[in-house]
Order: sequence, then structure tokens, then C-alpha cells
Amino acid sequence: MINKELTNNYIVSKSFRYYLFTTTIGIIAASLGMIVDGLVIGNFMDYNAVAANGMCSPARMALTALTTIFANGGTILVSYYIGRGNKDKVNQSFTVVIVSSFIVSIIIASLSPFYVNSLVAILGAKGVIAELASDYMLGLLIGTTPYLISQVLFYFIRLDGSPKLSLFSVAVMTIVNISLDIMFVTVFDFGMFGIGIATSISYLIAVIISLFHVFSKKSSFHLTKIENKMDVFKILKLGYPTSLNGVYTALRSYVTNNLAFWLMVEL
Repeated sequence: MINKELTNNYIVSKSFRYYLFTTTIGIIAASLGMIVDGLVIGNFMDYNAVAANGMCSPARMALTALTTIFANGGTILVSYYIGRGNKDKVNQSFTVVIVSSFIVSIIIASLSPFYVNSLVAILGAKGVIAELASDYMLGLLIGTTPYLISQVLFYFIRLDGSPKLSLFSVAVMTIVNISLDIMFVTVFDFGMFGIGIATSISYLIAVIISLFHVFSKKSSFHLTKIENKMDVFKILKLGYPTSLNGVYTALRSYVTNNLAFWLMVEL
């Protein structure tokens, strides 16, 4: 009788459970920052801060949807070239994902001081809540680059057969985020801006950890000279369907928040 441990069913089942767990953690990582922020704000700040945090949720969900486009679209395209054994196109596509993600995130981050107040007004925040929401969103948007790049790298590291590293970086990121959130609020009194910038710093730490793998000899993906810039459109085409759920969630949150805010004012 064939040993059960050597059967294909067992091997596939074991690998599936292993990658399912680490992939789930990776998905959670995309929204982990807002979960941690919500917990700290709820325990260390007042009800206005809690309301401001809630009003910002649609914008954060939309940002998560944007990262999904690059992360999913990039890994799907790279997986295709891996299957065809085209290593040059694998590295080309990987580089296009990283560079395009970097450019988009830099634009969002660098312009954030100029549009953050308008963004918060569109979200429906008013008065004190609007001021707190603006501070929080500015701290988050400044860190758009580490946030977006960290999510892209999480996906590629898992694709490269190192899901434990993603799990480790998520754990470190969470510890750093909680620690900085509490320190910036209770010690330095940075308020909502401190909460946002703490989250940005935690994602930067995750990027640094991930880059150790990317630049190691174990990595299957390497940055190279871009020869076909049109690959970015393939990535967007492949990635946008998976981002639609995030967009719908952001819209639902936007409607719910404004309805709740309107009812609160009426009462």
C-alpha cells in the first residue's frame, strides 16, 4: 500500500492548507492597519476621533482596491510567464508592477496635502470631525508608497514560495503599528495625524523586510530594464476585476456613513 504521505492528494491538500492560511493573512494585511487604528482610537481617543476614523473608511477601502489592481494583476501576468518558462518576461513584468506602483503611489502621496481637505469634504465629514479626519488621512496618504509596495511584495513573495516571510512581515508590521499608535497618541500627543503616520511607518517596515528577500539569491524575481511599457495595461486589465469588490465595499461604506451622519444631525 502506498504511504499516504507520498500520495498526490495528501501533498496537494497539505500545500493548499498551508498557502490558504498565509494567503488569508496577506489579504488581512491590506486592511490590518485600519483595524489596529480603530482599536487604538477607540481606547485612547474621544468619540469625535472614532467618528472621524469611520468617515475615512471609504477612502481607505478605495486605496486597498487600488493596491489589489497592481498586486493581483501583476502576479497573474507573472504566473503566466512562469508557466511558459519565459524568465526574461517574468522579471520584466515584475519590474513593471513595482515601477508603476511606485509612480502612482508617489503621485498620490506628494499631492495629498493639496487635496486631503477636499477628499474629507467629499466623504461627508464636517466641523471637528472633518479636521480630525483630514489629519488622519494626511498621515495615511503620505505613506501611500510603502502601503502599496508592501501589498505588491506580499503577493510576489507568496508566489515565490516564501509565504512564511509574508507572515513574519505582517506580524512585525502589526507590532510596530500598535506600539507607534499608542506612543504617538499618549506620549507625543500627535493625535489623529500620529495614528495615520504610525500606520504608514509600519508598512514601511514591512517593505524593508520584504526587500531582503527580493534582493537575495533565493528570489526568483529581479528588477531589470523595462523594454515594453505597455505591459502596465495588461496588469491593469488583469487586476481591475478583483478590485471591484473593494470598490463596491467603499461605496457601501460611503453611503452608510453619510446616512448615519445625516440621521445623527436630524436627531
